[in-house]
Amino acid sequence: MENQFKMKKKIFVRKDTWKFSRFGKGRKKKRTWRRPRGMHGKIRLKIRGHPSQPSVGYKNVANVRGKIQGLNPKTIYNEQELTNLGKNDIAIIGNVGLKKKILLVEKAKSLGIKIANLNADEFLTKFKIKGKK
Repeated sequence: MENQFKMKKKIFVRKDTWKFSRFGKGRKKKRTWRRPRGMHGKIRLKIRGHPSQPSVGYKNVANVRGKIQGLNPKTIYNEQELTNLGKNDIAIIGNVGLKKKILLVEKAKSLGIKIANLNADEFLTKFKIKGKK
């Protein structure tokens, strides 16, 4: 039987990220993967005790891959797309202005649709007050 949950995503980092700030010590944005190419590189040789590198076995199960909270993400730009969402979909509100976003969030809340990229209640309390001023 296939596992229905996502595995914890492993973070692959280049050599010496824990030593130098230019490679990412204390700077998460700089911690990126660079393939080891050195002749005696311990990471390239897959020596125990050194960081692992990306390989085929780390992919998630196909029926779980790309889902958010077990639901299929759909990007929403207007009310029509919001009403067309199925029960297995979760909304991601796309590049829209503030007025339209407020309308979409209110509609989603009334229809009982989950929104992945923002908290509906917090968003409405924050921006409804701004709209009244």
